[in-house]
Amino acid sequence: MPGLVLKNVSKTYQNGRKVIRDFQMEVRKGEFVILAGPEGCGKTTLLRMIAGLEDITSGTLMIDDRDMTDADPKERNLAMLFQNSILYPGMNVRDNLLFALQMQRLPQNEIEVRLEKTTELLALAPILSSMPDSLSPAETYRALLGRALMRWPETLLLDRTTAGMGQALVGDILKGLRKIHEKTGITVIYATDREEAVRMPGTRLVVMNEGTICQDGESQEVYENPCCRFVARFVGRPSMNMMAAAVETEDGTVKLTFPGGFLKVPEKTGKLLCEHGYQGKEVILRIRPDWMKPVSGEESADGFLDGEFLGAEECCGHKYLKFQTGENEFFALWDGEKPVSEEEGAPVRLSLNGAGIHLFDLETELAIGMKMAGEAAV
Repeated sequence: MPGLVLKNVSKTYQNGRKVIRDFQMEVRKGEFVILAGPEGCGKTTLLRMIAGLEDITSGTLMIDDRDMTDADPKERNLAMLFQNSILYPGMNVRDNLLFALQMQRLPQNEIEVRLEKTTELLALAPILSSMPDSLSPAETYRALLGRALMRWPETLLLDRTTAGMGQALVGDILKGLRKIHEKTGITVIYATDREEAVRMPGTRLVVMNEGTICQDGESQEVYENPCCRFVARFVGRPSMNMMAAAVETEDGTVKLTFPGGFLKVPEKTGKLLCEHGYQGKEVILRIRPDWMKPVSGEESADGFLDGEFLGAEECCGHKYLKFQTGENEFFALWDGEKPVSEEEGAPVRLSLNGAGIHLFDLETELAIGMKMAGEAAV
């Protein structure tokens, strides 16, 4: 049974600007949902509406089969942690954890039970007497999370709470959140940006743009099979390489041609292109950097792309080659062993793996042969 249901929810401000458009989503009790999208796509507004901090213009919010569209935030049994949340500067960590419950005049024995369990869950004992200005970023995050969990909410809303943090710290925080989720069974909706969107395999990923859902599915499935150009560009880092490609047929084999090279497509993909009438037309070809690798001399069996070396970059623990073909820049996975001159402007040839491509209609930008969860997004 869904714990939280959004039915045709919209948000329009007085100036006529529509931020959330006919949004529909079900979140089961105990589910961990990653809500990902670019700045301004409506993530924060959506979470604030769920929390009761923003009015819903139209539509319905159901929590545990109860209509909570207009309910007071206190009735929703939710806790929300914002990107700019801070600890009360004049209180140590322990007092920060206790303050809200003391203001609610909860019995002292109840407060102590919650404090003990939250302290154990987040390993806060060593910092309970510490003041906020003496805490590390990781300790501050745990303390803020502890203050939210002291309410014992059924649902925890997290709004870009790790934005601006280093990659290693974000990774540790995400692992910690998953452990907390597994131990408590709490429902978590975690709004984030593209860099974090696929770091937690096995979770549900909802990709937003312009106030609506573009794609909703298991995070690895969304990464591997984006439904439209926007999702392909947004999910993953570095993002997918993109180019326009012409569909051609030669001796019964379908291939894509583009400036600097060509690519033979797998039989199944070729059949799909022919069935949808793309012979002789242009499509959008997207291929992830992991499916492009430097080679020397001869092209691979599938195809190749020639370009000029621009440099190398580290990303998510891997080294990527940056190169240019015409006016387009691309990234390719580089193990450092292939013969590549590291002199800027040096020629480089990349082998392409046809199994790793995604094709999109040039006009609609939808994945060929695939439908989106919501509207198309450029």
